[in-house]
Amino acid sequence: MACDLRDDPDDERRRLRIELGRLVARLPTVTGTGFGYPAEPFGRSTATWRQAFTAMADAVLDDAGRYRVRLSVPPDRVREMFAAAAGVLDDVVRPTLVPFDLWEGNLLLDGEAGARTLSGVIDGERMFWGDPVADFVLLALFGNVEDDADFLSSYAGRPSAALRRVRTAAAGALPRLSLPDHAGGDGAPGLSARGVGPYPAVCDSATPDGAAGLEAARA
Repeated sequence: MACDLRDDPDDERRRLRIELGRLVARLPTVTGTGFGYPAEPFGRSTATWRQAFTAMADAVLDDAGRYRVRLSVPPDRVREMFAAAAGVLDDVVRPTLVPFDLWEGNLLLDGEAGARTLSGVIDGERMFWGDPVADFVLLALFGNVEDDADFLSSYAGRPSAALRRVRTAAAGALPRLSLPDHAGGDGAPGLSARGVGPYPAVCDSATPDGAAGLEAARA
């Protein structure tokens, strides 16, 4: 059955979030030979995470221009933000398995209520080889994984909280740019850079103060 814990006792939800943390912590043990999407129609793999991530972002921004989609943040501004964060992206040196869609609707459970366990994950079409922290974006859809103490308690070997926030915010820009917002005055759909969760606006990192913050997080 699909994972829906909204009406479950707190103790079962906590136990399952701890189990999920252990599962997600194992994903980086699966590595690829390059960064990016595994299917060549989406582009060949690259030698660095910066190259792959930039290509992903450029593809979204190019589509926005091609289909005349209105963005609340100008594409050039978004590209400036990624340029400012390039050093953080370069900290990722090993391409690991990133499902990039681990919200609760894609997690399967087995067993009776009160004694259920995680039994599987579905919808792997978003998968890429990249930064494992990118999975934090949808692990707390419309929330903040930093508030999920149960999940984080079993997710071993993670980077510092400050660096994790920066890298998660960068990865979160991709679904932000893909979320439908509202229709434009001409009837065309509009897209916004609204957050998947309550992370700080990633475009702040394109400012001098934001760039300094990125470097401080890396230290």
